[in-house]
Amino acid sequence: MQFVTLCRIGTTPVKNQGNSDLCWLYGMLATIESEHIMRGDSVNLSPDFVFRNVLEYLGTRDFLSHGKQEIALRGMAPMLIHYIEDSGVIPYDAYFNGDRKINYPVLNNKVHKLAESSTELKSFKSRLHQLLDDAIGPLPGIVAMGGMQYTPIEFAHSVCLRDEYMGVTSFTHHPFGSEFCLEVPDNVMHDSFLNVPIDTLINHIEQALFAGHPVCWEGDVSEPGFDWQRGTATLPQQSSDVTQEERQHEFEMRMTTDDHVMEIVGMARDLSGKEYFIAKNSWGPSNVYKGYMYISKDYARMKTIAVMMTRQAWGR
Repeated sequence: MQFVTLCRIGTTPVKNQGNSDLCWLYGMLATIESEHIMRGDSVNLSPDFVFRNVLEYLGTRDFLSHGKQEIALRGMAPMLIHYIEDSGVIPYDAYFNGDRKINYPVLNNKVHKLAESSTELKSFKSRLHQLLDDAIGPLPGIVAMGGMQYTPIEFAHSVCLRDEYMGVTSFTHHPFGSEFCLEVPDNVMHDSFLNVPIDTLINHIEQALFAGHPVCWEGDVSEPGFDWQRGTATLPQQSSDVTQEERQHEFEMRMTTDDHVMEIVGMARDLSGKEYFIAKNSWGPSNVYKGYMYISKDYARMKTIAVMMTRQAWGR
């Protein structure tokens, strides 16, 4: 398909989450990166560093719970904020696995087996560090950037403040104008989202993009109209008149599910005038648009689970 770009913000290079469930990590990091590009600050962040900290946390929890809390990497975008607040983040060039392909399910299983076979926490942590050093690479201690030195937590606070981002959703089983804990499987940290009408949500996404702010999008990509290779996401019968009631029905019937997270970086229209959101995916540059996708506005109205953006982008 041919598109006319209406607006598009700066991004870092397209990355590849491989055979992992880490879209929430990649999508939210990409959003933070673009937010800094908009401010004139070039930041490219390491997903491997965050992943390692996630796996260390989940592995330790697995050990202490005697295997009752499994190692599962699925999540929502706000989880990234929690993890970098607690463990920090570092630049991409300071920690990346290079040519080594991480087999995430195999590595998860190795961590679980290690927790299962360990009898003492200190020994488990020492063996876990060695396992992750071998699989991903040894951790750097201090990060140097712009002539200054940072710890990972100091660097995280320089790129993302605790309350800088807010989550927004649109469902009628809770009152509009209130915040509620979104009842979807991937909301494992029980994050709350501001609930607004879908018209309001879509309008705020557009306003944010035209003002230069990225938006982190979570939605359903298991639909027949979501075509990675073609680079488009459309409803079978496209219509701009998707109602609040229709999207609520599909959510309650579990036909709209929390499948995937991507960064929305712009808007475009096709040659018939239909509008689309431009999304940066994290499946590598292997599709027709080199890693980007065009999500029709009606698809977004029907299949959006939630979004994250800065409070400045929202206007709060």
